[in-house]
Amino acid sequence: SDAVMTVYKLFWDDFCSWYLEIIKPSFNDGVQESIDKSTYDATISFFDSLLKILHPIMPFITEELWQNIEERQEGETIMLQQMPRSSGHDEKLIAAFDKAIETVVSIRALRQSKNISPKEPLKVQVKSTYYPTIVTPVIAKMANVPDLQVVEEFDTTLAGQAFMVGTIEYFVPLADMINLEEEIAKIEAEIKRYQGFLKGVNAKLANAAFIANAPAKVVALERKKLSDTTTKIETLQARLATMK
Repeated sequence: SDAVMTVYKLFWDDFCSWYLEIIKPSFNDGVQESIDKSTYDATISFFDSLLKILHPIMPFITEELWQNIEERQEGETIMLQQMPRSSGHDEKLIAAFDKAIETVVSIRALRQSKNISPKEPLKVQVKSTYYPTIVTPVIAKMANVPDLQVVEEFDTTLAGQAFMVGTIEYFVPLADMINLEEEIAKIEAEIKRYQGFLKGVNAKLANAAFIANAPAKVVALERKKLSDTTTKIETLQARLATMK
């Protein structure tokens, strides 16, 4: 059901995959730092609330965990606890955090596509009329970006790759981390492939019989393909220009 999936995503995606990873203490010279008390106490409080929400779905394991996260009185049970109540939330902060997560995912994908180790720190430039700097530490830690600069314009003299998260533009200089000739060849091949696809779409849309006889949805889909492919080619050409 929708309720079960919502609880699952809250527990597994938001809490386990992201929150715990964000608060996990860093290693310094091979030694893991200790978590501060306020963060620990807040985390136990969050976990307590999550167990109460999850209890109707998974009663036995949540009871066991709840009994062990702190000392309980004899006879105390999670079954008799009140469900957590919302005390309001900050829409802007949630939106900023969502953007931070998208940014981290994009940077990780870029690393994977360029065979750049997660241990290799990256410099990232960001261009936006509004950039939520409150989430910069999240991006810095989760994507290993110790140097994130907000700029008015990207440094186009640097070879690198750009990407967008919503309306926020990012640029990652990569000249020292990739084989420039191989990357240029790869992008040129990708442009050529998209241009071939675009040629086929243009031919179809130039066919009067197709426009006259095809269902409106099919014609609209082809026009969307034309628009999307044109945008992809322009994006690749702009990326290529930064490498030459």
